[in-house]
Amino acid sequence: NPARRYRRDQPCWLYFEIYNLVLDPSGHSHYRTTLTLTRLGRDRLKRQGLFSRLAGLIRGGEGRSELSLVSEAHGSSPTEYVSLQLDIHQLAPGEYDLTLLVDDLEAGETASRETKLWIAE
Repeated sequence: NPARRYRRDQPCWLYFEIYNLVLDPSGHSHYRTTLTLTRLGRDRLKRQGLFSRLAGLIRGGEGRSELSLVSEAHGSSPTEYVSLQLDIHQLAPGEYDLTLLVDDLEAGETASRETKLWIAE
């Protein structure tokens, strides 16, 4: 999704490529990915009055403000192509920071990337 805009009632598909993984003696890579979505502007609730916060509780709140997914995998190449589907229906609408950490468990090195995305009702 080039616009990085998603609706809560639809899955969020992400695609990324991992380069320069170190292979073990048997020719396999071993890596861990940590994907985190964190809602931006979370201090907004501190500025709201008591009535606004109570109204949010009565309506059932706005949803969660963070989602994390950690997975480990093995590959057979220094380059891996990863496609993930995230269930975002419980996340509150708004702007999110998407952070991807890749730990190359053979090399002991970590790489990270960040971008923004938007979740709508």
